Amino acid sequence: FTLPHVIYLDSNVLMPAIVPGHPNRRAYGSAIKRLQDAASQSGGAFAVHIADVILDEIVSHRRKAIDTVRDGDLDDVKVMERRILYYGAGNVNVYVSGFGGWIKDPQNKGKNFADFLKAEAPYKNEKELRAFISKMGITAVSTSCSEPPETNDKAEVADLLLQGYETQERGLSYDNRKLDVLKRHEAAQLYLLKQDIDAGRRPIFVTADGRLRKAVADSPLARFRDALMSPQNL
Repeated sequence: FTLPHVIYLDSNVLMPAIVPGHPNRRAYGSAIKRLQDAASQSGGAFAVHIADVILDEIVSHRRKAIDTVRDGDLDDVKVMERRILYYGAGNVNVYVSGFGGWIKDPQNKGKNFADFLKAEAPYKNEKELRAFISKMGITAVSTSCSEPPETNDKAEVADLLLQGYETQERGLSYDNRKLDVLKRHEAAQLYLLKQDIDAGRRPIFVTADGRLRKAVADSPLARFRDALMSPQNL
């Protein structure tokens, strides 16, 4: 196995990897840590990055979890366990799912969701989240552009990805389509991928979003398809 030069993580991979108690925490976090250790031992150039645009997604997801717990009375452990049992741990808010696993630890008995966030997810804004993940060796990379060649290139990637989504989502109702803002965030991540490939580096973009991988395959961006990987394959 040849180590890539850089791995990009999507929000649907990063969040389970950094939230204790989530059922995918051990698998995702362990895979990332093993790659970091292998690169360190070999002396190779290797980095784990996220696109800065997903910082807001994660902070918003955390904020929604607070509302979900309050509105659903999920500080009541039995109510929360029934919620997770009904929907499945992978189909509820990542922080709620993490709390469901975290509260089972005997040392956390009697604690509530606020205690969980304070101990395990203390970040409340993008700046604090950036500092939090940096301690794990994960860097948030800027996707902003100021010069015309870069802005045009980034816009082209976005347009091509949207073409892929038009093909993939044909026949779906508006409510069943992915939000445009999320597609734009994905395009920004793909733009970083393109920059690395054009510079001769070997990047991998790890995403649990099968719809994104299909949209890329159905677009002129299909040449990036081999650089996209599911967390299971990672």
